[in-house]
Amino acid sequence: MTQPDDPVSQLTWELSLAYEALSAVYAMSQRLGKLATEEAIWVSLRDAVARVIPVRCGRILVETPVGWEAVAEWGECEPLTDVGALVAELDVACAGRNSVRINDAHLLAGMSATAGSYGLLAVPVQDRQRFLAWMMLIDGTQADGPRPLTTADQKLAVTLAQQVGYAVMSRRLAVEEVRLARLDRELEIAREIQQSLLTPEPVNLPGWEIALESHPAYEVSGDFCGYERAGTGGAGVLMTDVMGKGVPAALFAAMTRTVLLALGAPQDPEMLVQRLSRVLLPDLIRSDSFVALTYVSLMPGLGTVNLLNGGNPPVLIRRSSGRGEVHESSGPPLGWPGRQARVEPLELAIGEVLLMYSDGIIDQPNPDGEAFGEARLMASLEAYEDVGDLIAGIFADVRRHQGSRPALDDMTLAILRRIPT
Repeated sequence: MTQPDDPVSQLTWELSLAYEALSAVYAMSQRLGKLATEEAIWVSLRDAVARVIPVRCGRILVETPVGWEAVAEWGECEPLTDVGALVAELDVACAGRNSVRINDAHLLAGMSATAGSYGLLAVPVQDRQRFLAWMMLIDGTQADGPRPLTTADQKLAVTLAQQVGYAVMSRRLAVEEVRLARLDRELEIAREIQQSLLTPEPVNLPGWEIALESHPAYEVSGDFCGYERAGTGGAGVLMTDVMGKGVPAALFAAMTRTVLLALGAPQDPEMLVQRLSRVLLPDLIRSDSFVALTYVSLMPGLGTVNLLNGGNPPVLIRRSSGRGEVHESSGPPLGWPGRQARVEPLELAIGEVLLMYSDGIIDQPNPDGEAFGEARLMASLEAYEDVGDLIAGIFADVRRHQGSRPALDDMTLAILRRIPT
């Protein structure tokens, strides 16, 4: 519509344009809340702009996983030759502003020059940190010649783009919330499945009291601790700590448990390590991971145990005197190149306790960054007599030490106490 010359008609014309603009903004706000997809939001922006801003052509470019693409076009649009280069120039030209007016748009990279000189209004659709899309409006035409886009057109285009920016971000946040909720549920199911795999039935072995407990740092754990009956009438207690945390480590922990179930608990710890190596080593090498393990084989009524420690912290022993000692023995973990950990016999008298633990216990820091450490663990070992009190007391001492800091690693304990038969 041509702008009138007389004052009354001019005022009426301006009021009409203002009413159309307000109607477009209101209609857009009403429509955006009902749109189910991001694609529908871009189409809605195209329709609104095409209705109230007369242009020769318009185009909406959106950033996708494969680059910038035109998701909506209207009018007589010339093909773009290099969308990436064009967006890069617009980014620079519009830095810190809500829109940019370019009079010689045909000179921009990627723009067609076949139609001669023309003006371009580029309006970014953005969140608070980055551009999500570009709305490009080419000057329109009217009956008596070219019609450059006005300041009112520019303000209206910016307002509509801001509305759409909020709608797109709200939509993406809603999709992300649904995805995270589904992921949380899947991790909860994974935790339940893992707990069923990693929580064996108690073994009643004459002459021994055994207690195991593990606290994962995340939904699933890379630690495993379990015991199995041996064919000789004894039992084996295995503690493993997979390098890393979360789901990848948990998968290896579950595999270790499965292998132990399939192989049983041999009285010779070296035999178990060889079998675990044969099954797990190819996957460990492929994933550049390793498994620290401690294995103890027990016989009913006998105080001699066979210990193999490969990569876990040294075991602690509380002797009959009530004093604790460190048994310095550790070889390389499973998946580590070089020699294999070796078996050592240990003798425990009635009432003496063997404590196996993962490094998450001693590495847990307090709010000042100080680790719980071996000395505090030894003090806990000497402070609690009963096995149940001991395992609960150690975890309580670690929690008091860490204070408000979250657990940084999985924490696992295995306590073996020799008792009268």
